[in-house]
Amino acid sequence: MGHQHIGGARTPGSLVETFSIIDPSDGHLIEAADQAGPEDVDRAVAAAAAAFPDWAGATPGDRSGALNRLAARLSDRADEYAALETAQTGKPIKLQVNIHKEGDHALVDFDGTDAEVPGPGMPPAQDLMPAPQGGY
Repeated sequence: MGHQHIGGARTPGSLVETFSIIDPSDGHLIEAADQAGPEDVDRAVAAAAAAFPDWAGATPGDRSGALNRLAARLSDRADEYAALETAQTGKPIKLQVNIHKEGDHALVDFDGTDAEVPGPGMPPAQDLMPAPQGGY
């Protein structure tokens, strides 16, 4: 199946067990999804750690571009995501579509303010002020 996205790839969960995704309106099985285990968490953390230096070194404009591309991909599939979410939760489809489209806008809004700032952006908070007594 593959219900984890780790290191840029959809991968199966490491546990043998699956869990059922059920349509609450009629009780039918939508899908049996792989369950993740500790090994999956370890792989995800390792993938995130490996990706972090490139992301941390990216300019605000590069990060902005990446978030805009993600928002566009999510927006392109908003109707599909909304239909799946409605089937899983029973929430009205119109509400789901709006939530997914608003989420896309949140990504764009989040990144848009610093797209023109050159360089790597703000330093980490601990570099801007001394640590409180006892540490962070």
